[in-house]
Amino acid sequence: MKYTKFFALLASTGLGLLSVSGFAANLWTDVAASRITARGERFPAPETGRTMALKFGAMAGFLSGAPLERDVFAPDSPLEIELPLPEGGFGRFRVVESPIMEPELAKRYPMLKTYLGQRIDNPTATVRFDLTPRGFRAQVIANTHSSYIEPLQQSDIEHYGVFEGANGGVVIGVDRDDACAVNRRAYGAGGGQ
Repeated sequence: MKYTKFFALLASTGLGLLSVSGFAANLWTDVAASRITARGERFPAPETGRTMALKFGAMAGFLSGAPLERDVFAPDSPLEIELPLPEGGFGRFRVVESPIMEPELAKRYPMLKTYLGQRIDNPTATVRFDLTPRGFRAQVIANTHSSYIEPLQQSDIEHYGVFEGANGGVVIGVDRDDACAVNRRAYGAGGGQ
């Protein structure tokens, strides 16, 4: 109940960004990492890419109108969003809500939403993303590369890193040494260490 009120409050602040065609603009703004106030544990910043601010409430409000995947295919969705690209600029995606939880679990956690989208000007690019009380996370996969949008720090739903998948192995929120140790254990590299 408290999360439903949370999203309703956030949604009420951002509806002015919507247009009649179902397209949200101006949700993302470039921001220098040095200008972001520390609010919690900061994750390792990507070595390349962008640092962005998201109007989280506006995004939540806009996505509340997303059609369900069972009712319309993502390429046919009337709902369009812009997502920042690591190299600059934005990609436009048609999106649908794509629930992944069992219905009973989804009823218990209505604040956890997942989405699927397809890029309009590059149909080989698809996006999977979620919107939760902990922020926005996205993975864009295209025929030649992948990119990610991840929160920069805990307890901050406003600031994000946007980076390429081949970003030197840096994954936001995972210490590089821990990730290497996990990979060694999972794949048996390094003599089973």
